[in-house]
Amino acid sequence: WPLQMVVDSAALEEYSSILRFLLAVKRARSALENTHSLRADPSATRRLHHPTSTLHMELSHFLVNLQQYCLDGVLLSATGTLSKHLAEARTLDAATKAHQEFLKEAKAKCFLSASPLAVALQTRIYSILSLALQYCHTCRRMEGKTANEELNRIAKDFRASHTFLLRVLTSQLRVTHQQHLKHLLMRLDYNEYYFAGIDKSAGLMTAMSIQ
Repeated sequence: WPLQMVVDSAALEEYSSILRFLLAVKRARSALENTHSLRADPSATRRLHHPTSTLHMELSHFLVNLQQYCLDGVLLSATGTLSKHLAEARTLDAATKAHQEFLKEAKAKCFLSASPLAVALQTRIYSILSLALQYCHTCRRMEGKTANEELNRIAKDFRASHTFLLRVLTSQLRVTHQQHLKHLLMRLDYNEYYFAGIDKSAGLMTAMSIQ
């Protein structure tokens, strides 16, 4: 019964939201990895010629680094902090408070909170996950001109959402100086490949408009 008092039904719902998000990321990454095997098939390569040949690598880079950020940068770190606080807790209330702070931190850093900014970021992330699945479907099912048109559309939508995320995250880092945002930005755009020719100042206005 002590565990049920700390991890109550509300906490279980919080865990469910985090796990749903992680599973969605894992599903998109797994589908992309399977599609990579398909693209290695010479017959598939001859069937599908697409000028945006970097799209697969860009999607893969985003998914891998988003997943590692959530697992290592957020959950592993937060779990270590929770373990320390639970070891120091001397009352049930203290343990409950430590657990609630763990869930709050995990959801906030994974952009799963209810704030307008987090919702906007979450919407863009799920949009990219959907685009990754659409990309995999296109590579497997379509051919010729139709496939190229669809892949061009996916590439355009992905880069628009990706640019939005980088702009908003950069503006938030400037304002809040939160280290987890810095770590995520380093993962997503280490050498500023995506920011070449982009006005970073536009991100501040975007972030302010949705807060």
